[in-house]
Amino acid sequence: MALTDSLMEDASDADITATSVSASVSASASASVSASAAASAAAAGSAGPSIGVIKSGRPYLHESTIRRRLARLETDLSRDESARLQGIQLIDDVRNALHLPIITYITACGYYHRFRLMFDTKAYAWADAALACLFVACKSEDTLKKSREILCANHNLKNPDRITTPDDKLFDQSSKMLIGLERHVIETLRFDFQVRNPFKMLAKIVKAVLGSEEDASDFFIEAYKVGIDMYKTFAPLKHTTFTCAFTIALLTALITGWSEDAFVSLDPTAYYTCQEWVAEVMLDVLDLYTDHYRSTLLGQEINPQIFMDVKIKHHAWI
Repeated sequence: MALTDSLMEDASDADITATSVSASVSASASASVSASAAASAAAAGSAGPSIGVIKSGRPYLHESTIRRRLARLETDLSRDESARLQGIQLIDDVRNALHLPIITYITACGYYHRFRLMFDTKAYAWADAALACLFVACKSEDTLKKSREILCANHNLKNPDRITTPDDKLFDQSSKMLIGLERHVIETLRFDFQVRNPFKMLAKIVKAVLGSEEDASDFFIEAYKVGIDMYKTFAPLKHTTFTCAFTIALLTALITGWSEDAFVSLDPTAYYTCQEWVAEVMLDVLDLYTDHYRSTLLGQEINPQIFMDVKIKHHAWI
């Protein structure tokens, strides 16, 4: 029987034991040998995954896969959303304190989303997971920071009246905990550390539409904020760099009203995407702005009613 996409996704997320091979061997063996083999198989199964299982990285996740994983973990959606936003905000705050580049932020956000889709939220604290993902992102993007430096930056942000240094003994146990979580993050990623950067493509789209004028610089600054906010959603896990970059540019034009006609008239297929994908990403980001605008960069500067107006226009558009 052919496996459906859902079954294949479930199979890639779970360890599969080779029961069919065991059955064929036991059929030709004696009863005592069969019992012994079954006991050995049970012992091997409890020791870890089957040696015949190969897990490969998955660059993108379908919306149904994300929902199925959340359901499997019995995650409360409202609590999950709160922890997700707080974790990404913590990553951004520590990243700014350590003067890390935007690519490290993008990478850490991707790792954090994937980690939380794999492990039960009761098994770890969201703050520890966020810092561990930032630690792994620093390594994968060659912006190396020691675990103690990340923990120290987080401590200094929380306690501005008790500033300390990374060599403080206060971080001895926390550093070991962070290194332990690092292993789980790497297992979640299946050693696939690649994360795509949409800001390079975004700059090309803005330049193609607005040229190299001062208006283009002002537009890109606002689009940059939309891009940072987009990583507080699952959109980057579901769609390509082209789709995310195109949506950021279009959404920025709709929100600010700058060169709106020029961006609306763009053909998505010219940027290797389609109208349906753009609409899905835009809806994810607009949901963030309408429900949690205080937790976003752009939401702190724009009247919330503007987001509602754009969302209504978007629903009429699709």
